Amino acid sequence: MRLVILAFSVVAIALIGTYLIGEIDATYQTVKHSYDSSKEKYTHHELKSPEREQYHLLLNNHWKVSPVFSFMEDLFYPFREWRYEPAHAVKFSGDYEYFNDQLASIKMIEKATKVRAMRAYFFAKRKNFKDAALNNDFINKNNQWLSTFKELIERKVNLMNGTYDNQWIVCIGIVVLFGVFAILAPFNQALLGLFCVMASLFFGSFYHVLNYGIPFHWFLIVLLCAFRGFEHLKPNKMALLTGAFILLIIVGISPTIYMAFGVFSIILIWGYPKIRRGVYMVLWLHPLGAWYVLQKERQFKSIAIIWVGALCLLWVFNMLNIHILLTSPIAYLGHIGAGLNTVVLMMVSACIMMDCQDKISIKYVNSLSGSIIGIIFVKTIWGSPLLFQWVFYFLWNPMIQWGSVITLSVFLLKHMKWSTGSARVKTSVDQRIVK
Repeated sequence: MRLVILAFSVVAIALIGTYLIGEIDATYQTVKHSYDSSKEKYTHHELKSPEREQYHLLLNNHWKVSPVFSFMEDLFYPFREWRYEPAHAVKFSGDYEYFNDQLASIKMIEKATKVRAMRAYFFAKRKNFKDAALNNDFINKNNQWLSTFKELIERKVNLMNGTYDNQWIVCIGIVVLFGVFAILAPFNQALLGLFCVMASLFFGSFYHVLNYGIPFHWFLIVLLCAFRGFEHLKPNKMALLTGAFILLIIVGISPTIYMAFGVFSIILIWGYPKIRRGVYMVLWLHPLGAWYVLQKERQFKSIAIIWVGALCLLWVFNMLNIHILLTSPIAYLGHIGAGLNTVVLMMVSACIMMDCQDKISIKYVNSLSGSIIGIIFVKTIWGSPLLFQWVFYFLWNPMIQWGSVITLSVFLLKHMKWSTGSARVKTSVDQRIVK
């Protein structure tokens, strides 16, 4: 019963967090105002008003200039990309006085060009967009405003990210991580886990590593396996199933199209169980997926094959110029990366439920399934779906990632020991001799 209450508590926190972020984020309020202002009679026409254009631009870029999301990004991802100076991973100071002076003039130009674009749109609209000369005049002036507005957004982003000092956030993160590890593992293992996590974050923020999309939890696996062994783990089936359902609840906040692909992948895994092992190389790209694969695969040779397959996937995506680093904010991934992230989480949930289905009562499964349906239903009829999407981008997804990293770390610290085929044969022979 307590696990069911936990699942429903996640739903309540999701709703409360969604509402609060929408209220305190002034940039989101600007987006909402642009959307309300863009509602008009002639929305069916191919010529969009400047207000609607501004809405779409802010929709795709507002999180870059929002102080709320900027703080949340630093909180969950404190290590920045560094190239030559390792200290730049947490602190950097740039001299941007010249750019600050330019920003004021760009703001004035943006306001002037928008006024001209709005006036041209008004005259074109008065003629029901049937006057080609007025339409062309609006298109030219609107393009001038759009280019200036995009430059203004880019300049603001460069100024916000040009100077940063995340040392205090890193120190707080060290204390919190050590506290979590100390609760879940002995003191010496907690220290080792903390060192490996911080080292993997540092190596994973190197610019070559980020450019090739290599997730930092791969460094974590290598470091922990270099120090520890690996023994058999018997996890709590009820806790695993509750975690799987909570994942599905949270992923239910994601855009409907991503969720549809995730549901399709669940149907495939449930309908064709043999597919599950074939997707291990995809699961390996996410720390939660890597934790699940390490639970199922015990041979070093099998893990190496999966790892090579995941590297090949990264190489293919890089050749196609698709960035799918699943341990970065989803907003940086694009549609393909965000969809893949959702599908991976839902596939892991499906695999866990398949492993637990013979141990769990039907009533428990039905009660948690009801919570999933409830959150999706509330998402559909309450509030702006975009707001739910942003909360998922900047709050719940990094929480899932950090929970996955901690789960993976504790698992490797306490239960890691590679097995080989010869060792299994020897064990089988010994058992026969005993019999």
